[in-house]
Parts: sequence; C-alpha cells; structure tokens
Amino acid sequence: MRTNKGNMILKVNSKIERTEYIPFGFNISSYNVINFNMNSRDVYKMILVLEGEIELETHGRIVKLRKNQIEIVNPSKTYVINPYEKNLIIELNVDKVVFSRASDINEITNFCISENKHDDKITVLEGMFKNLFYLYVKDNVVSSNMLVAVLNEISIILNSSFIQSDDESVGSAKPWLELKLMEIMERMYKQPGKYVLNELADEVGMKPSNFSNFFKKVSGCGFVDFHHYSRLEKSISLLSNNEHSISEIAELSGFSSSKALSESFKKYVGMTPLSVRKHIANNINKYKYMSLNNILNLKVLEDIFLEYSDVKLFSKTDIDFMKEKLFDVNANDETNGVVFNSGFSRVADTDIYEGEWFDFYRDNASNLKHEYMRINLCFEDGKIYSIENIAEKEILNPYDVNYYIQEFHRIGLNPMLVLEFPEKTIDMIIENSFDLKCIGEIIDFFDFIASNVPMRNLKNWMIEIKMPSLWSKRYEHDRHLLNKKLYMLLRDLIISRSSITSVGVNIGEVSLIEDQVLMERMEEIVMNGNSPKFFSYDVIDETLYITRDDSECILLRVISQMDRMTKYIDELKKKYFLDAEVYLARMIMYYDWNGIPKQYWESIQALSLVSSYLLFQMNKIVVCASFSFNRFFDSRKEFVKSIGDFDSKYTMNNIWDIKSLNYYTRMYLEQMSGLCIYNEPGLIVTKNKDDYSCILYQDMANCIKYISSDNGSNEFPVKNFRVRISGMVGRFKIITKTLKSSEGNFYCEFKKLGAQKFLTMEEKEYLKNRVIPEMHVENINLFGVFDKTFSLDLFEIMYLEIKKINI
Repeated sequence: MRTNKGNMILKVNSKIERTEYIPFGFNISSYNVINFNMNSRDVYKMILVLEGEIELETHGRIVKLRKNQIEIVNPSKTYVINPYEKNLIIELNVDKVVFSRASDINEITNFCISENKHDDKITVLEGMFKNLFYLYVKDNVVSSNMLVAVLNEISIILNSSFIQSDDESVGSAKPWLELKLMEIMERMYKQPGKYVLNELADEVGMKPSNFSNFFKKVSGCGFVDFHHYSRLEKSISLLSNNEHSISEIAELSGFSSSKALSESFKKYVGMTPLSVRKHIANNINKYKYMSLNNILNLKVLEDIFLEYSDVKLFSKTDIDFMKEKLFDVNANDETNGVVFNSGFSRVADTDIYEGEWFDFYRDNASNLKHEYMRINLCFEDGKIYSIENIAEKEILNPYDVNYYIQEFHRIGLNPMLVLEFPEKTIDMIIENSFDLKCIGEIIDFFDFIASNVPMRNLKNWMIEIKMPSLWSKRYEHDRHLLNKKLYMLLRDLIISRSSITSVGVNIGEVSLIEDQVLMERMEEIVMNGNSPKFFSYDVIDETLYITRDDSECILLRVISQMDRMTKYIDELKKKYFLDAEVYLARMIMYYDWNGIPKQYWESIQALSLVSSYLLFQMNKIVVCASFSFNRFFDSRKEFVKSIGDFDSKYTMNNIWDIKSLNYYTRMYLEQMSGLCIYNEPGLIVTKNKDDYSCILYQDMANCIKYISSDNGSNEFPVKNFRVRISGMVGRFKIITKTLKSSEGNFYCEFKKLGAQKFLTMEEKEYLKNRVIPEMHVENINLFGVFDKTFSLDLFEIMYLEIKKINI
C-alpha cells in the first residue's frame, strides 16, 4: 500500500507487463484533499465510486459521482479529483489497445459516459465493471481468458454507445506531434518548475497560439491550468508532512514565491497552503493504514461480492470446445525479448522432483538446461538433515554426500546449498554464548566439503543462508544485537571454511515486506560486512490455513506480493549499491478443486503449474519450486506439519517406474529455452537459433467449467489448436509429447490387461492419477510456413519441439 498527501492509493494488482496476458489492473483509492492528475497516453482509466461522493473534472467538464456511478478518463487527459466527503473508489486502468477501435495504434478513441443518455447501457457498464472486479479478486480458479472476455464486453459497450464526438478529439494531428506533446506534459508533471509557453512551442516547431490550442485539445485543459496543476500536485504532496516550510515548498514546486503559491492555492484549491496542511493533519483517512485484506472485507465491497457470487462462473451453458483456436506466429519476430534461461532461471530445487531429481539429472546429463541444483539442508538438534520434499527430512550421510559430489561434477551440475537454521537452533547457540561446540556439525560439514571438492569446482558453488527468524519478530534491542552477531558469525564461518564467495540470503515469507520495522532489522543484520550476492523469498498463500470462503484471486495474491518484493529489492540495491539478483525460492498456492472428480486433480495441478511458470516468466520472475494444494488446514501449525504429504495421500513402492504428471510437466518446462517469440494463453513459443520449442495447453477454468456442467458426464470433447509459424524453410524433425488426462492413465492399461484384480483399492486410486505421455516423431520439409492443427483433451498439455535437420 502506498500513501500520498493524506490520500490512499492501494494497488490491488500491478498491471502485468505483457499485454497479451492481462492488459489491466485495479487501484482502490480514497481521497482527503483535491488531487491533480495526468492520465498516461497508453491507458484508459475507469472510476467507480463505492462510498461517498467525488467531483471529477475531465475533458473540461465537471462531473459529480456518487455511489455506484462511473466515468472514464481517456488517454493523454488531465483530470482533477475533488472529494466532498469520506470516499472510496475503484480505479480500473486498461491498456489503450483494448478499448480503442482505431486501426492506427497511435490514434485514440475518446469516450464519455456521464453526459450520455443511454441510462440502461450505463447500468450494464457499471455491472460489468463490478463483475470484472469480483472475478479478479474473489474467484479462485478464474483464468486470464475469462478476465479478458469480460474486459472485451466492456469495450464493446463503450464503442457502441459512449464514443465522444469528433470535435472534442485531437483530429488530424500528426501522431508524432501528439507523442512529443505528451513527453512535454509528463516532464512538466513529474518535474514541476517554471515552464514558458513560447519555449515549449519552439521545441515542437509551432507558433505559441497553435501550440496552446493543440495543448488544450490533447490534455483537456489549457497550458496555464496544467502548469498550475503539476506544481500544485507536487506542493500538496510536500504539505502532507512538516519537513518543509511554505516558502521552501514554493521553491521546490516551481513557484516564484510563497505568495504565488498561496494565490494559486486560493484559485485552484479554494484554501491556503497552511489550511491544506491543517486539513491533512486533522482529517485522518480511515482507509489510509488499512491492509489489503481489511479493505476487501469492508461492507461496501461485501455487497458487491454477494451480488456477483450468484453469477456463477461455471454456469450450465455449453462450451464450444470444437471451435478452432488459431495462433499466427512470425518466426522472425524477436520483439518480445524474453529470454527464458537467464540468471536464476538456471537454478532448480530438489523439491519439485518429488525425490527423483538425482536420477532425472543423471539420466539427462547430455540435455541439461539448469546449471545449479538447490539442495536444502537443515541444522537441527546437533545434526544435519537433508530436506527431500518441503518438510520431509532425513539425516545427511557424509558418504552419500561424497558420492553426490562426484556425480554432480561428472554431469556438470553445481550445487546451491541452502543452509536452514531453525529458531530453536538459533536460540540454543545464543543461550550457549556462541560456543563453537554448539555448531560443530557445521564446521565438520564444511571441512568435509573443502577436503573433497577441488578448489576449481568449489568456486562455482553457491550458498544461501536461510534463517529469517532472526528478523521475523520484534525482538528487544539486546536480542537484535545478538541476532546480528550470530548471522555474522555463521556467514563468516561458512565463507572461511568453504572458500565459497557467492553467498546469498533467504528473506523469508514475502508478507514480511509489509512490516517496515522488520525489514529495517533485516537490513541491519544481513547488510553488515559482506553484502549478499543474491536474495530469495517464499510465497505461501495464507488462505491455506485461513478457512473462509471469500479468499482473494490467486493472481491478486501472488502477483501483488511479488511486485512489492521486487520493488523492495530494487530499492535495496540502489541504497547499498548492490549488484544482486532476486528470485522466488518456493511458491505454495491454494486451488479450490472440491467437487471436481479426483481423476483430474493431478492434471489440474500440472496445468496450474504450467500457467504459473509461464506467467512468472512473462514477468521475468524466476520460481525455483511451485506447489499447489486443494484443501484448507485448520491452522498454520497443521499446515507446516502436513506440508510434505500434499502430493498424494497414498505412497506405494513404484515398481512400475511411473512418472507423475508433474514430473513430465517440469521436464517440458525445463526444455523451454532461448528467446520467447510468441506467447498467448494457450501457446508459448521460444526460438533457439533454428530450433523451436512450444507448449500448447488447455484453459484450466474452461476445463473445470465443462466437467462441472451437465456435459461432464458426456464423452470428453477436444479443442483444436492450429499453430501457424511463418518464416521457416528447410527440413525439420517434429517431436510432440502429450500429457493425457482422461483415458491415458496406468489404471486403464492395467484394466485392459485384466490385472486390476491384483491391485488394492489404494493402488487403484494411485494409478488412476498417473498418466502415460504420448510421443510422436516425424520429419517434414517446410517451404516458408509450418501449419498444423493439434487436438487437446481436457486439461491436456502438449510439448512441441521443431528441430532443424542440417543436411
């Protein structure tokens, strides 16, 4: 949450970077004082009042908005929000390309809602706005496709009934001229000062009178007013605290004197600067310090959620799965510029391999995509444990360590040792006055490593220190100093004993970012001496152990958390002049799959894993391990205790060498390398020289909708995906691997053989959720275009590899 000049602006979710995915984002805002704004040239802003009343000035019009009323601010326009009483509003920011019907991307379609006579259409528009907000915040399995579908409905209504008359638009102005003017406006707004009309007119090669008229057409207000708006916005933000005097604020805001500042305030704000400062101090915004969860639990929002909870996302209507989806891909288009295997995307975690990571890497040594394996170790009770699957641990055997070290370097894989020190271990060391005998196992371990690993190999290793309990509580000052001493002792001991210099730190759960005091304590501890070379953090969905029905949207929870952490680390790097990387070590999410047949659970988990990984890759966020649960826990304690058993309730000896669906999904994801040249929900394509890797996948929400409807008992439908890649010439090998979710499981195969009578009920349940991947290979000659249609069943995922054959 970000506060500003007594007003509150709470970002429900940062707009996702790639517009192909989710081209919009929400703010929840509340205003105490007048607010002068400039809308981006690339964004439409829709404003819906939830509580109170505001006066919105835009396009030269003053509009009074009361509860449930809506208005739109077009791109490039200035707007003023003047609050009349305690208010709460939702702001929807939408990429220009979604609403504009103009064929030229530089042109803007202007809309006006408040002065329109279509009252019925306005009501529908308000309902669509609330429905989008409800789905975005409240529905656990809503997909990006469905969110964008609602957004498209809003666009259709706007374009059919609310287009502003042409005489209000910019008209025939050259696009480059409008872009240049927007650059000037952004400069004036972000860097308030003394700007002269004649000088700015010369900058764009126009007469002052023509420039003034053009300025008003583009921004919606005159140059003089905008000049005042930009400086007033800056001065009001400075008035929100007592750091500067009125005369200093005048100078910082670009006014010639405090008198000029006061006169401008009287004209545009209706109050003196001193009165505004007193108003901010005396009128505490009741929403200002609320958390996101508390805001979303307000009565005014509950009314919206209750209203739209009856509008079931998974209705009984049929889904046309047979309609072909066409993907047009240009093989030469490298504008996306997303490289999939860079930085910490080369690091994998043993957790995601369900105990089979070593066998997998040993068997696939010639085709490795990762350089590091994240090995999780725990120092507890005077012993060293290896954490195999989140919470399952076993005592580390030194002889096994030596064997693994040899194999690591034989296959060219480097370890990242994650050293976890639980709270009780930390307390024991401190209580024994830092006696090194208490941590003898650590010394012995690194002495063993140093004596068994050649220095030329050891320099490539990485170490991550995981002890967030040092700063996750508000300790007294004396204990904080002891925590600081302990961290330095362990860090220096590890470096001196191992000679490994690439040492990072796990900050802990991302929720810590909300507590400024705790984060400052963390900085005092880890930034003392040798600064971390990298940072990691964990995302744990708290709704796993908060049993309530109004849990927020997964997109909202995770993206906003990661956005806050990434921004914090960026600020940390600037503050301490660091050159450090950041990645998400472990993500654990909740999906509500109750009521869905168990035979699909593993398929859903795999599909959600693919969607999550691709979403984070699009946002350039690296996730080393991702897990999903389908049930709540009574408490956080129970969750932590049971966390290792989430993947299956029953474990049997895998005498058939069965690989789970997640296993193959992860293998596919690891093979995605090179430059991403295309991505859209349903398909992602990467290019590496003349070779292409593609993942085709079903929309999870639509699949769930199908099996939740009356059609669920019918024969499984298929969805046709047509992939057309232009710019390909030569002979290629086409390899497809498909994960089937309906009949392609091991139990069906055993049933065909009549062997099911030898299985117990538990074994049958186990085998029903294990799939057989289907593989097909063919060689084809291409003369410019690869054009092929693929059919995917429910929850299916297909990996497609197109390799150039050099003759």
